[in-house]
Amino acid sequence: MFDLPVHIPIQGAAIAGDLSAPPDARLLVIFAHGSGTARAIAPLRAS
Repeated sequence: MFDLPVHIPIQGAAIAGDLSAPPDARLLVIFAHGSGTARAIAPLRAS
């Protein structure tokens, strides 16, 4: 297993996290969720 701190700059801010994976991993799926997600889909709920 390897562990790597990550820092992803985006639109004047940054997302910090930790990436952990087994050494023989062949695929990486990244999922991020935050408070901004609900605001982005709010118009869809109103219809």
